[in-house]
Amino acid sequence: MTSLREAYRYHRELKGKPRELLIASALRLELPELDVELIDPELQAETDYHLPDIRVLRSSEMIAELEVTGSDIPWRYMKLDKVFVLPSKVEYARKRGQRYIYIYVNDGVLFSTQEPWLLWLPGPELVRAAEAAELWTGRTYHEVIERYYKIPRRKFNTDWHDLVGYIRYLAGELANPDPWALENFMAGAR
Repeated sequence: MTSLREAYRYHRELKGKPRELLIASALRLELPELDVELIDPELQAETDYHLPDIRVLRSSEMIAELEVTGSDIPWRYMKLDKVFVLPSKVEYARKRGQRYIYIYVNDGVLFSTQEPWLLWLPGPELVRAAEAAELWTGRTYHEVIERYYKIPRRKFNTDWHDLVGYIRYLAGELANPDPWALENFMAGAR
């Protein structure tokens, strides 16, 4: 019988790490002026809370922390149109505010033109969505009793370019988090 620790490590290597690498690599291409760092899993294990998986920095100054999670089950096969979020991640978002970004990658529809493969929310929006969500307590696939907020998928942003624009906004490169906002174009015209 596999221990819970071994099952988690296996799942992290098989699914979690590639998701993190995908997001980090894509952000490095989109934001070459910023430093995008993957957090060492050993460092994550040493903390009494779960450090987010990716940090975005400029000259060692924190711009954003990104928590990357997901599923490999296509949306059409899921019984619920909801994302299950651990309360500990919502609490971390509450503490970190707008610089925390929760990212959910659905490997089952990765790069599909029919369904979103990427869901994301800034910390304050994640907290508001969780406060309005149902709290589920139950037994997981690995027979562990856990609690999750069941947040409707429609609450999440799905556009990659909006995520990049939001990070640019946090870095002070945009005047508005909406990359298409007129004030972002007007700011450069001064």
